[in-house]
Amino acid sequence: MPQDELQSGDLGRRLDYAAAFTAGLLDPDRAPPDSVSGPNGKAAVKRYAVYRNNVTVSLIDALAASFPATLRITGPDFFCAMARFHIRETPPTSPLLFEYGRDFPDFIERYEYAQSMPWLADVARIERAWLDAYHAADAEALSAEALASIPRERLADTRLRPHPATRVARSRFPAVTVFATNRNEAPVGPIRATGAEDALVTRPGLEVFVRHLPPGGAASDRGRVPRRGGRGGICGECRIRAFRQHCRRAGSGSLHDSTSGKASTMSDGQNASTESRGVAALVERLNAALRTIATPSLTQLVLRCALAVPFWRSGVNKWDGFLQLNDVAVLLFSSELKLHLPGGPYDFPAPGLVAFASGSAEIVLPVLLVFGLATRLAAFGLLLMTLVIELTVPDGWPLHITWAAMALGIMAWGPGRISLDHLIGADKG
Repeated sequence: MPQDELQSGDLGRRLDYAAAFTAGLLDPDRAPPDSVSGPNGKAAVKRYAVYRNNVTVSLIDALAASFPATLRITGPDFFCAMARFHIRETPPTSPLLFEYGRDFPDFIERYEYAQSMPWLADVARIERAWLDAYHAADAEALSAEALASIPRERLADTRLRPHPATRVARSRFPAVTVFATNRNEAPVGPIRATGAEDALVTRPGLEVFVRHLPPGGAASDRGRVPRRGGRGGICGECRIRAFRQHCRRAGSGSLHDSTSGKASTMSDGQNASTESRGVAALVERLNAALRTIATPSLTQLVLRCALAVPFWRSGVNKWDGFLQLNDVAVLLFSSELKLHLPGGPYDFPAPGLVAFASGSAEIVLPVLLVFGLATRLAAFGLLLMTLVIELTVPDGWPLHITWAAMALGIMAWGPGRISLDHLIGADKG
């Protein structure tokens, strides 16, 4: 048999095996293929079930990473159940996981148990637009200076190309407000927005921006620009007239500048200052660069270490050995340190026990903080110790308030991704 026929037959067998193997991966009721077997030719039902579960979990994780605001709104249990149904209905077609989930917003719109949240699908569409903008091709955005340099007589016939990262998402609901509120880790308060909101999603630099478009800014059927001679050409004067009509409808003519992510206003006979917009764009670029340095995870790690250091240094000075307090520590709580309460100062009750508890906490809690284990509880414990220290040494409040601020920050924002809590899934803050 010729070599090319052998290779063709081998490829066909491999494709047949792959088709049989993958057919049941997303269908939990389907039996494992006959071609899959365990050691000594035994059935591999459990092994195949484990692999099938791993595939499903991986796809759920991919959807959760692409739609974090949707996950936060619905909660993990609801999101996982919804994602499982979507995965069974729409298997992946690309080896790139970030490409998966393009049909997820449409599925949410049809999903029976999401009908009480009619705005959820539009929030997911904004998140998908955010991800597409993030992975879009890089291109230099048109600067305000370049736009201002276009001669007035050529402005009407100038055509601007959208940035490759530009996306527009329309919604009948306040989806932009809901998205922005649930995209970060801050506590969610009541949302009072009720009207329709359109979103402009773009990435002129390193950071993706999501901005409100003015009413009618996404698209409008009203005031269509008339065509010239019925051939599809648009006269420059008609463009100017249509633009002015749109600005009057939008209210003060809001024109979104994709270079800086800010909204600058224009009206007849009056242009915004080019210099001020250039300064604003420069400041925004500097801010974006600084945000890449001070990432939330790094900031939270430094905050934990900064709070742990002074307590650890105090704690190690209280011990002579394992569970052996030195005489100085007991003496301090017995005769030197007092509680400055109204009518006081007062002696510490059970000074030996208080010294032991204080010395132990100053060793254990800083260690927990540095490793990010039970982080919020450790920060709360050091906050209580800070309050006791303030009652003992009231004049030290300028230093004590910084410890309290760090403890409150850790309790509010959690340990961050560089922590054991995040690794074991105990705290995703």
